Amino acid sequence: MKTIKILSLLALIILVACGPKRERFNYTMIKSKMDLTEEQTKEFDKLTAQYLKKARKTIESNLGNKEATRKAIKTVFAEQDEKIKAVLNEEQFAIYAHEIHIEREGREKYNSTIIRDELGLDSLQQTKYNQANEAFYTTLYDAHDNYHGKPAVYRLYYKEIDKSRREAFQAFMSADQYSKFEQLAIEYELGQSEH
Repeated sequence: MKTIKILSLLALIILVACGPKRERFNYTMIKSKMDLTEEQTKEFDKLTAQYLKKARKTIESNLGNKEATRKAIKTVFAEQDEKIKAVLNEEQFAIYAHEIHIEREGREKYNSTIIRDELGLDSLQQTKYNQANEAFYTTLYDAHDNYHGKPAVYRLYYKEIDKSRREAFQAFMSADQYSKFEQLAIEYELGQSEH
């Protein structure tokens, strides 16, 4: 569990700190699910931009100290969430809270969990699925410096590393389960985005 938290933190730090070219979190998708008014949209955009800058500064000021960075980022996120909560109604905030949690943990990893649950795996298969995914994402995140900002290179790394994961899946899944995994991987667009 501690390893998963450390890997999540490292992924978060890497992804939030990755320059201004792309947003770390898909706020456009989140907004589309909340049915915001024009005024809410303006305030939401203002707050998310403000806290993205604050998160970057927090990371930069705590470089080399993972625990301090984790605590500081958690504080920044809590502040952002409180400010956004004041802008949204209860139903909108529930949607925001759910979606931002997924974004902060990693949407692809979340989608991988959905896929796992849709495959009808037994408990042993689920354990093996989780282990293969953990090894896959650890290897992928460790290579981050090689592909960051280069989507084509990212997809090549992903594809190469994914071969081992898929071989592991084939070893413990039935042919039908693996076929369904392949269909769901396409549907959930696994490997299509660095974020």
